[in-house]
Amino acid sequence: MGEKRYKVYAKKADFRGLGDKYNIDPVVIKVLTNRGVTEDKIENYIKPSLDNIHDPYLFENMKETVELIIKHVLSKKKIYVVSDYDVDGVCSGFILSDYLCLIGGEVVNIIPDRIKDGYGINKNHIDIAFNDGASLIITTDNGIAAIEAVSYAKEKGLDVIVTDHHEVPKVIDENGDSKYIYPEADYIINHKVPDCKYPFKDMCGTGVAYKLILAINEYIKLSLDTSFDSKFDEYIQFVALATVCDIVSLTDENRDMVSAGLKLMKNTKNLGLKSLIEATGIKKDSISSYHLGFILGPCVNSSGRLDTANLSLELFKTSDEQRAKKIASELAELNNERKDMTEKNTKIAVDMAANDTNNILVLYLEDCHESIAGIVAGRVKEVYYKPVIVFAGKASDGIIKGSARSIDSFNIFDGITKVKDLTVKFGGHKMAAGLSIKYDDLKEFRTRINSENILSEEDLIETIYIDCKMPLDYISYKLIDDLSVLEPFGKDNNKPIFGLSNIKVKKIQIFGANNNVLRFDLITDSGKIVSAVMFTDAFAKVALLEEKYGKNEVNKALAGKDNNVRINILYYPMINEFRDVKSIQVNITNLVF
Repeated sequence: MGEKRYKVYAKKADFRGLGDKYNIDPVVIKVLTNRGVTEDKIENYIKPSLDNIHDPYLFENMKETVELIIKHVLSKKKIYVVSDYDVDGVCSGFILSDYLCLIGGEVVNIIPDRIKDGYGINKNHIDIAFNDGASLIITTDNGIAAIEAVSYAKEKGLDVIVTDHHEVPKVIDENGDSKYIYPEADYIINHKVPDCKYPFKDMCGTGVAYKLILAINEYIKLSLDTSFDSKFDEYIQFVALATVCDIVSLTDENRDMVSAGLKLMKNTKNLGLKSLIEATGIKKDSISSYHLGFILGPCVNSSGRLDTANLSLELFKTSDEQRAKKIASELAELNNERKDMTEKNTKIAVDMAANDTNNILVLYLEDCHESIAGIVAGRVKEVYYKPVIVFAGKASDGIIKGSARSIDSFNIFDGITKVKDLTVKFGGHKMAAGLSIKYDDLKEFRTRINSENILSEEDLIETIYIDCKMPLDYISYKLIDDLSVLEPFGKDNNKPIFGLSNIKVKKIQIFGANNNVLRFDLITDSGKIVSAVMFTDAFAKVALLEEKYGKNEVNKALAGKDNNVRINILYYPMINEFRDVKSIQVNITNLVF
């Protein structure tokens, strides 16, 4: 299992003074300071707004790109939008095509089939567009690595615009030096392009597509004295969904866009999104980034994993309420099927990796559906805290496909680039990648990716930062309410972690159909009882407590009798509502032994 190191932030600021200034608890100011939010940025941070987002025309070639799109819209020739099959691909393809139709474009969507096509635009898509009389192809959430496909499109006489957020691919020359290679598109809209002056470098593909349609809308306002501003309240909801699900940084303008999207989603007018929220049982008034990343997103993804992502695209495009409800129900069912497959294959992968001494784990699950390889890789990474590449499914024409998930200390995109000669196709970014290799090269790939990328023991220790040590008696309803200004939570804006040691336990209980809920009644310094809940393998944690305190003492705690059990916890305070009664509860993220 992965080793963990715990550190308490020691950053300094006038916590009490700033708390008084902004009328929030000093603990919230401390968390903001820990996140690197300086005094001059606190106002914007606690009051996110779309007024704060960057000018889309800061993208390289944005003006020329907009003018080319307007030219094709006015020509009334077909425009093909080619997206990816995940949440980001579906959402980016939807908002771009919907807007282009709104301004008079003749638009056709293509979403590659995960199994038949694999990731990204290919020659077959270009043939379809060309034979249908298209004059322009626009990619969303893909295309930056589609060197051959874009060249083929240009040979056919098509105009091509690549919008993407993935890293620009590199090649290693004979001297061992790396250099960037670009598709021969007419224009590329991607903040990861090294010369692009756009100030924020961590948007998802839907964020990039949103910036493009914002730019088109501004151009239309100036040139034609008209606009379609009202639709942008709908589009920003899809930016929020994709931003959270693609696990890009929830800082800078991403924070502003996700905050705006979440607020508007509570009363969404998009029938598909509304139906999916209802089908998954989410209370619309309490919708948060958690619901986007762990409930709605997986449902949207399930169609691209186990069926075709066109189902999710249809959900968002439909104006038929009954059809929307039917698709939403289908997606929820598909996601349940995906969950079962994921649990089964994660257990197999975790067991497979148990005795693997490599620092980069390369696993092959022949009987696993290739669509869940990334989820499984992420789960294995969480267990062992190592970069993980999972290849899944039987070889097709000698080729196997895989997904990679990495840890903070290792850039998986650069790591795979070093063995690019063994890949048939690959793309991605620092923390995740998709790739395909020849099955016969699997053993060599595993050996070389480990020999050419050296990770130290230090790299493989997960550091968990604690925002501050906070007694349970300090928690109040006002503090919990004040902490909510830190939302939405996600990458680079994690939910705060508070720590406390040597807490006396009054009672231990085990709940859940799979014994996956551990509840403690904890005694505070003042003698109050606070409930604490942990979602975990409850029996495994109880066994660890038995090792430390003995079975007799733990059995006393399980019976609610006086005992000597003490626990050290990392936690986050919450308000529990049960039968209209509110109480303070803490959610334990880690038991520290």
